[in-house]
Amino acid sequence: MKPTKPGFYWALWTTATESTPEGDELTPARDWEVVEVWENFLIGEPCEADACEKWGVSVTGVSTTQWLENFQWGDGPLVRPDPKSKVVDVYSHPDCPFHYCDSATGDCEKAGKCHHRG
Repeated sequence: MKPTKPGFYWALWTTATESTPEGDELTPARDWEVVEVWENFLIGEPCEADACEKWGVSVTGVSTTQWLENFQWGDGPLVRPDPKSKVVDVYSHPDCPFHYCDSATGDCEKAGKCHHRG
């Protein structure tokens, strides 16, 4: 479903707007990425449906504005995580480089409890 409000969304870039440098090489994209959807303004006023595209899309590293029809849409708008849930003290065990563990609780991403914690 196409976005109906500004924010960050998961999207699969399928086609590039005509003026996009190297657009034919960048699309179709192979992977989903987070893009920013923003309200397009024409001379300081919100666009009317018949005057221009209501929503613009920014793709990281691409200077040309894209439009909603250039994408397959996933989840969004994305919600910023609660800063209080941020793990501050994190370590990665040398025998377990893909398990990132909270040293206070021993909880690990992808691992449940860190089995190397002593």
